[in-house]
Amino acid sequence: MFLINTIGRLHPVLSEYPVRNEECRQAQIRKDVAGIPNAGSYFPFPGLRFGNVFISSRNHQWIGISMPGGLTFSSVMIEKPADMNVIIGHSHFIKTAEDLYEAVAGAVPGAQFGLAFCEASGDCLVRVEGNDDALKKLAEKNALLIGAGHSFVLFLGNCYPINVLSTIRNVQEVCTIYCATANPVEVIIAASPLGRGIMGVIDGSSPKGVESPDDVRKRVDLLRRFGYKRG
Repeated sequence: MFLINTIGRLHPVLSEYPVRNEECRQAQIRKDVAGIPNAGSYFPFPGLRFGNVFISSRNHQWIGISMPGGLTFSSVMIEKPADMNVIIGHSHFIKTAEDLYEAVAGAVPGAQFGLAFCEASGDCLVRVEGNDDALKKLAEKNALLIGAGHSFVLFLGNCYPINVLSTIRNVQEVCTIYCATANPVEVIIAASPLGRGIMGVIDGSSPKGVESPDDVRKRVDLLRRFGYKRG
């Protein structure tokens, strides 16, 4: 994990933040952050403030960074089962919820899915659609955690992003797809007095190296075993 100060310098934090209790965790954070210049900020959740860096561990490990004009940056970890696929994107207009429902249902008949779309004006409600109650609840929960206007979260049950992405991109209201993955996903959020927006995502782990000839063969064989490539 890293803490980031106001000039963007990264400060590595080496401890594991023991989870025996919250007092222990916060004491360790204070120890790690000691000496970082201009640490702690404002972020709308209870936690620790150190100058221009804010840390909270309420359900997630939040990191907040303050900037001039009330702008803060933070991260949100998507909550989902380890093998579940999620698509996170940006759209516009309240019609998004029903149009994305029709897009997924039409692309893969019988697909199970749950969708949540964050309205960005008017009532500013999270609009929820889908055909699986558990997936709808999961989408609703994560949309509220992200809290970014015009963002949407789509969880897929018995189908894969590769089956629906082209159709979703062609929905008239859809502007951007941030990720489509079964990996752990962290969403990077900017917040200002106006609202919240997605800056990008961290999708899974960093590379450990470059594939070898043996790795290439395994990749080629895998795609053919799945049926995506001929013979």
